[in-house]
Amino acid sequence: MTPIRPVLAGILLALLAYAGDDIDLGLDFWTAMMLSAVTSSGLTWGLAAFLIARTTGTRRQAMRNATVLLATATVTYYLMIVLISRRWSGGTLQDGSSADRYGLTHIAVMTGVWLAGSLAAGALLGILAHTVRHRCGPPAAMAAGAACGLLASESGYHLLRNPPAELMELFQSGAREFYGPLWPTDMIGLIVPMLILAWLATRHRLWPHWPALLLTAAATTVAAALLWLTTALIAHYV
Repeated sequence: MTPIRPVLAGILLALLAYAGDDIDLGLDFWTAMMLSAVTSSGLTWGLAAFLIARTTGTRRQAMRNATVLLATATVTYYLMIVLISRRWSGGTLQDGSSADRYGLTHIAVMTGVWLAGSLAAGALLGILAHTVRHRCGPPAAMAAGAACGLLASESGYHLLRNPPAELMELFQSGAREFYGPLWPTDMIGLIVPMLILAWLATRHRLWPHWPALLLTAAATTVAAALLWLTTALIAHYV
């Protein structure tokens, strides 16, 4: 059976992300930033994949639905960039010739990178969602912690790349002269996964296993944030 719901959900995610990233809605800076955090973030896409995977009965279906959703969203998003916004076109090289070919190459590479990430993240989130719903005890607690750690990892990456002054002042006096503030979008990216973790722990009675729950969440956040950092470095040099 064709997974219609994941496909439709993926298209909707792509439309929202495109609207937040490429359409000038006349919003002020902070409102536009908050909109982008809601519509075009790893948290939003990952949460959608996790939730749709929870509705399935088997692990294979969970992996398939999460993967199809993320892959559909990725392909649709970049197709809209190529066909609608055409942000890859119009540039010129130093010799005055068109840079369109390089722009398209960059879009193709980024589509491949994020599509590979979507396939890996979708399969993993599908496994975790199925484990949380259909298992119990420490395995379910660790799966819930790992899932929420993945959801928080993009904000964790931002904190690694640009440590906020509020944090650095604990280790260095006068840190506000060298570091920026903690962005509200990063706060949202950390608080929402914590709320989801609390909901999963309550819904599936995982609080007796809170050490596994919290330690797995913390470890996964750090590990996945480092993976985000690696991906960003790859994107910078392609």
